[in-house]
Amino acid sequence: MTRDVEEAVGTVDLEVEMTQASIDDVIVTVFDTGAGSAQSTDYVFPSDPEVTIPAGQTTGVVVLGIVDDNEEETDETLVLGLETDPSGHVGDIQETTIRILDDDEAGADQIFADRFESGSASAR
Repeated sequence: MTRDVEEAVGTVDLEVEMTQASIDDVIVTVFDTGAGSAQSTDYVFPSDPEVTIPAGQTTGVVVLGIVDDNEEETDETLVLGLETDPSGHVGDIQETTIRILDDDEAGADQIFADRFESGSASAR
């Protein structure tokens, strides 16, 4: 599953869902799998990446911060995985991808650099 978010969104609520309720509280840990292209400067991981889903319930939420920088860059992805304690069964989706959509426009320097690298820039 991929979820697109604008770079200026600020925060993203990530809902963690279990396939069935447990009679005990279930702790789910959200972690960065390292498979995405986003750098750690593009997001703020929660200081406590554990989500406690109370007994009898099936969902919990963890909040991820998105950094609105001024860098012209391609859209970036962050792939998050889920780990649960033995008493919990997280749904079929064990990871999710957050695509951070860049909202910065290339300045003249960046446009020239892009053209130079592609061989389409010329000096006069």
